Amino acid sequence: MFLAIVTLALTALAASMVSFAISRLRFKGQGAVRVYFVMGMMVPIQSIIVPLAWAINNFDIRDNYLILILLFTASHMPLATFIITGSMNSLPTSLEEAAIIDGCSIYKVFTRIVLPLVKPAIATVGIFVFMYTWNDLLVSMVFIGKAELRTISVGLLNFVGARKSDYGALMAAIFIAILPPLTMYLVLQENVVKGLTSGANK
Repeated sequence: MFLAIVTLALTALAASMVSFAISRLRFKGQGAVRVYFVMGMMVPIQSIIVPLAWAINNFDIRDNYLILILLFTASHMPLATFIITGSMNSLPTSLEEAAIIDGCSIYKVFTRIVLPLVKPAIATVGIFVFMYTWNDLLVSMVFIGKAELRTISVGLLNFVGARKSDYGALMAAIFIAILPPLTMYLVLQENVVKGLTSGANK
């Protein structure tokens, strides 16, 4: 739960700021930055797990939640940026122009005008990030060795053995494991549809 919530918050914050810069600001290399994040969607973390494991083992930083949070955030950033940027592109610039004329700084425009309007997109990103982080198995198995630090997905493997499996306890554990993401989705399901379609039309 700690990993999922912290990763969700960090990804939503970072992706919102990057999306605002790509969608609203004008700077040199803006197109290259946009392409960079789109290309990131084509590189799943599973494809670079071997060099990551080599680097983390060499630096002796295994069994560290901070490393997992940074890895999860980096892997979720491209999709989160893509969704939030699409939502921001659908917003009229007249709202921001009026706010700037009234004396709002760029930071107030971002926090008080743009962010409230893209809440559905941020909620969509939050659900995806939470579910992917909560259900992750490979990254947690590779980078977490201590039993007290293992995630719930890795913990479910304890109920399955080579010679004997406790299916009753396994079914109960799976039911408990799916409750948080299922509850979160049911609460925010309307925002998922809005968030995914907000950038479809202008």
